[in-house]
Order: sequence, then C-alpha cells, then structure tokens
Amino acid sequence: IGLVVLLVALVGVDRGAAHLAGQQVADRIQRSAHLQSPPHVTVGGFPFLTQVVQGRYTRVTARTTGPVSVNGLGVDQLEASVEGARAPLSALTGGTLSSVPVDHAQAGAHITWAELDRLVAARLQGQGLRLTFSSAGGNTVRARAVVTTPLGDVTVRGDADVTVRQGVLRVAVSGGDL
Repeated sequence: IGLVVLLVALVGVDRGAAHLAGQQVADRIQRSAHLQSPPHVTVGGFPFLTQVVQGRYTRVTARTTGPVSVNGLGVDQLEASVEGARAPLSALTGGTLSSVPVDHAQAGAHITWAELDRLVAARLQGQGLRLTFSSAGGNTVRARAVVTTPLGDVTVRGDADVTVRQGVLRVAVSGGDL
C-alpha cells in the first residue's frame, strides 16, 4: 500500500509540475505576443520531471481563443505545437534562454468568414470584383463573385478551394454557375 501511495504521489507531483510549467510558458507567450489573455498551454510527455532534467521536452502545445491580431490579420483561434524542444534547466532557471531549438513545429490559424471576405476585398479593391465566402457544409467553401461590367453586375457562384502557401492566400473557384 505504501508503494502505491508513493507512486500516486510521484505521478501527482509530476503532473502538477507539468501544469505549472505550462502556466509559465503561457504567461511568457502572453507578454511577448501582447495577448489579452494567456493561451492554453499543455506540456506533454511522461514523466515530465525527467524531461526537465534532460532539457528536452516531448511536446508543447499552445492554443489561443478569441480575436488575436497577427500582422493585421484577425485570427479567431491560433494553435501551435512543437516536438523535441531543447531548453536546458540551467538556461531556464538562470534567465539566459534566448532561443529554443525544436525538432518539429506546426501551427494553424482559424479565421472567420467575415475576415476572409475583408482580406479578399482589400486585395481586389478597384478591380470591379466583389468576392465573398460561406460554408456549404462539411469542408466545402462556397464562393460568390459579383463582377461589374458595362452591362451591369454579373453574379457567379461556385465551390472554392482556399489555401495559404508561403504566406499567400490563394482562392480557386470551380463548378461555377451564373
């Protein structure tokens, strides 16, 4: 019974330390990114305390919710995760940590339909074209384009593939109808 109690206590201490580390990371992210509220940070991997001693962390995930501005883009939710982060304990406790090398990093952002419409409208300004987006259910994006011609406005609708590659927003509309 004593051994079981000791193991449960050790696991509790380990998970508590991981939670506190996540809060510290969240506070630093909030300050450095000037966020209204701290992101939700999860430090993964077990046991956590051995990761601290080794200075190598299995997985750290951070997620914000609510409006966040990223280079003028209104982001509804932002999520990032890193695997294999290396941060020596001496650098963490001594305040000398200037960078954190990682094996793999991944990030994603969710924007609202209104924000997507705003981005495209700004890009197409003065070209006689208005393009708006909505959900058609599932992963399908519905696009609606209004083109101003000398004979009047023409509306075209179709399914759209919206992607971001190397920082460039790309919209490909297919299956259109008038």
